[in-house]
This record gives sequence, C-alpha cells and structure tokens, in this order.
Amino acid sequence: MAITRAQAFGANASAATTVATPSVTLAARSLVVVFACTHGTTNTISDTNGNTWVKGTDNANIPSSSKHYIWFWCLSSKAGATTITVNGGTSGTQFVQGAEYTGQAAWMHNAAGDLNAASTATTIAITGTVTAGDLVLMGEAPNTESTSTYSVTAGDDLTAFVLDGASKTCGQLAGAETAGFGEKLGATSGSRTYGLTSTVNTGHGAQLIAFTPLAPPPLDLNVTRFRSSIY
Repeated sequence: MAITRAQAFGANASAATTVATPSVTLAARSLVVVFACTHGTTNTISDTNGNTWVKGTDNANIPSSSKHYIWFWCLSSKAGATTITVNGGTSGTQFVQGAEYTGQAAWMHNAAGDLNAASTATTIAITGTVTAGDLVLMGEAPNTESTSTYSVTAGDDLTAFVLDGASKTCGQLAGAETAGFGEKLGATSGSRTYGLTSTVNTGHGAQLIAFTPLAPPPLDLNVTRFRSSIY
C-alpha cells in the first residue's frame, strides 16, 4: 500500500516553556512525527493518550540563533484523541509541526537517513542515503524569518512542504507561525539530495530523517490448517 499523510497539525507559543498541539484523533498503528523548534535545551515530548515517543538528535547550530530543533516520532500510535506537548524547558517562542502517516503495516526508523545541516543561504540541502520506498522528511528551523515562505527545492526528491499557518511562512512572528518540513512519500533508493528554499533567510538549520515501511508478517499456514480442521 502507498504511504498516506492522513493529517497535519501545528502549534506555536510565545514566551512559554511548552507548546501543545490541538487535540488530534489518531488511528491505531500510525506513524506520528513531530518536528520542534524551541528555545530550550532539555526538549521532551508527551501526549495525553500514553503513546511511546522517541527523541532524535537535538541540534543547536542555527547561525546567529540559540534555538534548538528536534524530531520526535511514535512508530505505532494508539487509536483515539490526544494532545501532544513539547517542553523545551526554557521560556521563548516555541514551534511544532506534526503529521500522521498511514497505509503501512508497521514502520522502522532508518538511522542512515539522519543527517543535519545549517546555512545562511536561502537554500539548504542535505544529501543522504535512503532505502527504496522510505518516507523522508526534512525539518526546517529558521532564525528570524518571520516573512519567509518556504518551498521544496526544484529538482530534488521532496514533493511537498508541510506547514500549518495562514500565511504558510516559517519563523518567529510573535508566535503566529510554526516550524515546517519537507516530505517525500516513497523515496528512490540510494544517495539522494533533499533541499528547502526560503524567500528570505537570516540563517536556518535542517534535519533529515527517514522511516522504512515494513511488510506485514507472513501468514502462519500451520495455524490456518489447524483452524480449518476444527470446522
């Protein structure tokens, strides 16, 4: 089955240590990802439905900025409504962008796709090795780009920029916008270059991450024969 982005959700907070998403209703066994950009150094995540979360690399290399940016993910969600909260631990402007992905029996984090870059150019690019069919995501964390509109870079493998917010800008506009990420639903195997381009830039960092869909377990024919013999 094809990878499907079932929904996207974002949130922001100004002069706060935490930022919480709106309540979202998740399906069972979905992959749920959250990209966070905070002023904190601890950066933890929790939700109200008891899901298990993994924290990726905590990066702090945005030029001329003290912000941190991090991916969090849940490989198999519980069904039901939940509110997701990221706690940066230090007061400031906090941004999160999340999404739910479905259409697969199970997921595995592909650590080979975990790469990071920072730049003061309008385009930031990362070259990484991924597996055929991977879901590849590239989170973007800006310095002060309150008027910058982001898009995926023409000619690379990303196909969409995922961002909630009326103006689709990415930056610290008094807590009015959120962080965002580029997306590729089903990568081509091998060494690929992924890029994001902004209309304005004063420094930004990006984190690439990849997830490999897993096939469902094979049917146990012995169990099938046993059940058939009962009837």
